[in-house]
Amino acid sequence: MDWKWQTLACAAVVVVGHMLIMIVPESPRYLISKERSDEAMKSLLWLKNTNDVNLAQNELDKVIEALKSLAHIHYIIVRA
Repeated sequence: MDWKWQTLACAAVVVVGHMLIMIVPESPRYLISKERSDEAMKSLLWLKNTNDVNLAQNELDKVIEALKSLAHIHYIIVRA
């Protein structure tokens, strides 16, 4: 294969990747860490392809607890 075609193929992968990033929402975990819980709920509902708010809220509660736990562990490690 000619090097020009290889370069074009690599560039096409990058362009498609960037286009896909535009349509995928930010992760619920990231949004929760930035205190954007309403957006986190919308993102989780979209990612799970459901309208079950109770199920999504339970999962968000688990994410919040996990982030609190990580923050506590980080505090212990930094303080030591």
